[in-house]
Amino acid sequence: MTVANGGPSTAPEEFNPGPGPNIYAAVGLVWTLSDNFDLEGRLRAQQSRMAVDGEDFEGTRCGGACTLQNDPDGRVWGATIEGQLTLTSVGRVHPYFLVGLGVSQTTVEAAEVRPPEAAPIALTEVDVTDAGGDVGFGATTRIMGGLSATAEARVTGSLPGAKENAVTTFPFTLGLSYEF
Repeated sequence: MTVANGGPSTAPEEFNPGPGPNIYAAVGLVWTLSDNFDLEGRLRAQQSRMAVDGEDFEGTRCGGACTLQNDPDGRVWGATIEGQLTLTSVGRVHPYFLVGLGVSQTTVEAAEVRPPEAAPIALTEVDVTDAGGDVGFGATTRIMGGLSATAEARVTGSLPGAKENAVTTFPFTLGLSYEF
């Protein structure tokens, strides 16, 4: 992500934030299309934290040896309307594919980067809201009654061609779902 330099040099600096924890919640409806397929429509809200430290700074003045005066908090949140197609005829484990469109927001707090043997670089806060979405796949298996265990991998974040500083995350989630 590109961050404005608030110091004497106005050249933008680059950060490549690391992964952090991810959480999401969703609510939706399921329709049985046939003996082989279910279709689900749902609303999903999600948040991914980003770990930012001095090693993430890609400026030419650092060479990977920068330190941060503070630990800036970074996150990507999104809200999407999703469709999920589940293959129900393969036995106990039901694979699925999902796609969604919505909004994504990327936020990283301001930071002061200290390169070795150079003046500190003040970086401004990043706060970008843009069109977003996700695409992924997963599997679900019924535990008992309406309770199921799920495992899912997806790409989520701003859509291609998005504004500068758009971030895409690749969360893998394990969870529980319940059908009424």
